[in-house]
Amino acid sequence: MLGYALRTRRDYVAELKDRAARLEAAEGERAARAVVDERLRIARELHDVIGHSISLIAIQSEAAVRSARSNPDAVPDFLSAISAASRQALAEMRGVLAVLRPDAEAELGPQPGLE
Repeated sequence: MLGYALRTRRDYVAELKDRAARLEAAEGERAARAVVDERLRIARELHDVIGHSISLIAIQSEAAVRSARSNPDAVPDFLSAISAASRQALAEMRGVLAVLRPDAEAELGPQPGLE
């Protein structure tokens, strides 16, 4: 009877250890999937921000080229729109990247010169 009880107890403990190992592996897989999903979401967001801004810049620059001969007074407006769109895209991209790397603010500074 004692042998049966010990064997049953050992089997039960072994089953618990096996179950814990499987749960730990499944949790690791879920965490890895969550990381991949979050990276894909961020990539889509950056693509949307940059894609929209680049499209707007392309349209405005094409309009500026076409207006340069026929209506030169309109060109500064197009150039202002290009400047605003590019600055907004950079700000949005910095915002997304700041979420990814909150310590990146400390790295901002003047770029090295030729010296």
